[in-house]
Parts: sequence; C-alpha cells; structure tokens
Amino acid sequence: MNRIGAVLGAVAVVVGMAGCSSGPTPAEARESAAALRAAMQVNVKYEVEGDPLTYGDKKPYADVTMKRPTGTTQSSPDLPMTVEGETVPGLTMPFTAGDFVYLSVQNNGSTQGVTCRISTDDGKVISENSSSSSYGIATCEGRAQ
Repeated sequence: MNRIGAVLGAVAVVVGMAGCSSGPTPAEARESAAALRAAMQVNVKYEVEGDPLTYGDKKPYADVTMKRPTGTTQSSPDLPMTVEGETVPGLTMPFTAGDFVYLSVQNNGSTQGVTCRISTDDGKVISENSSSSSYGIATCEGRAQ
C-alpha cells in the first residue's frame, strides 16, 4: 500500500470509530493516531558540498543552518557534510509528510562554491541550489514528501 493509501486508511478508521455510538476507547484512539503519524513519516536527506580551493591543505568547511524535526540548528561541518564518524555524504532525518524543510549553506571562503540539496529517501530532489561567490549563500527549501 502506498503512503497516501495508508494515510487514507488510517483516517477512515478514525472517522469510522467516531461514527460509532460508543466511540473509540482511549487506547484505540491512541493506536489510530500513532498509525496515522507512522504512515505520514518520510525520510528527508540534506546534503552540502563544496569545491575546495586549489591552494592550502585545510579541508573545506561551510556555515550551515538547517531545520530539523525538533527545531533549527547551525553548524560548520567539513565538506561534504556527513554524519559524524561516517563517510557517506548527507544527513537523513524523519519528518512528517508536508513539513517545511530548510537547508542553507554559506561559503566561508574555504571553497570555490557551495551546493545544498534536499531530497527524498528514494532520490527525488525537493530543492537544490548553488553559490559560487566567496561568501555567498545557497538556500534550499520545500515540503517533506
């Protein structure tokens, strides 16, 4: 069953329960709400890349602002951005379908350019932008899907 079908099925269960004369028990209501949240959860991948300058031996990094499921954070990761201790680029987080997603990267002068990308767990690009100026900002935003 696809994600939309699962959501509609969970909504039908909740609506059907609401129409019963006795109504759902608190436990049934909690189970339906949990099923609805799980059906609407999607993984979103944030990626940040940079083209290193041709001089110097320092690893390039950038200033990053991102919206996470729990709020907004700022950091200055090495590029490409990876989860600490891993080598695969990107950071994947669970969002609820339709949530606003946001990623911004500012070149701090250690790269020739920076790129941000937000994509779905199946590889569909939600937003992608680049900046090639010395202290330019690339911003990506959209809706989790």
